[in-house]
Amino acid sequence: MGFLAILSVSAILGAIVPAASAQPGIVTASPGYINLGMTTSIAVTGPSAGSYTVIIEAPNGVQQSVVYVVPSAGQTTTMVYGNASSGWQAVVNQLGTYNVLVYQGVSPSGAPLSSTTFYTTNQIFVTTDFIAAGYCDFVTSGTRGQELLFQIHAVYASTGQPIALTSAAAALDKVSFTLPDGTPEAASFHAASTAAWPVPWFQAHVWGTWNVPWVGNYAPVVTVSDPNGNTGSLNTKTIGYVFLYSPATLQTSVTLTDTSSGKPVAGFVNNE
Repeated sequence: MGFLAILSVSAILGAIVPAASAQPGIVTASPGYINLGMTTSIAVTGPSAGSYTVIIEAPNGVQQSVVYVVPSAGQTTTMVYGNASSGWQAVVNQLGTYNVLVYQGVSPSGAPLSSTTFYTTNQIFVTTDFIAAGYCDFVTSGTRGQELLFQIHAVYASTGQPIALTSAAAALDKVSFTLPDGTPEAASFHAASTAAWPVPWFQAHVWGTWNVPWVGNYAPVVTVSDPNGNTGSLNTKTIGYVFLYSPATLQTSVTLTDTSSGKPVAGFVNNE
């Protein structure tokens, strides 16, 4: 009976007290989902004062380690991962899962005290719209000869933030679309300007002469990329967004001239 009692108590204690290698909350990565070229903060909250070795394993298996020093129990030490000139001095340039492992001391051995992960994507989401120049009204159709502005909105999948917030950053981005005849055209950065337009975007003219052969359904194909390897594309035809391009309506007037006198004729009378 005494032997059975000891086994029961041991089982209960084992369920209550976690093993040192499975302690949660020691390391965090925030944010845990980022695009290529972005940063995340790797924070270690030490269960006791001392040194902790943190290893980050990239999706390709390559590891990098940094020693974190925690001044006292319960305090947190944080370093940024993704900045080539500070913190971990590394850049996020691989797609997939980054594993973060924490070990006690400066010589990693045995099972890690704690672990976490963060994830990377290279996706850019793209949306578009047309506005009539001058009045800046959103339109779904237009005519040849009309000045139209094609607007491209590109945001990172992980944050929803525009891919460029300043003209300096936008200079490295590549944003293009196709004109109604299929010709590729570059779009330029347009900074946020008013309360009605608080988010920057990319913009270009679709402004053909009155007799260009741009008639019918117009479905622009958009491609977007940034210098960090993030990309996005949109074929507006596949999502059912087709812009109707119509022939221009020309104003006409008729002047009658007497061929013998060369003078204008006001009108005709019966039998004339």
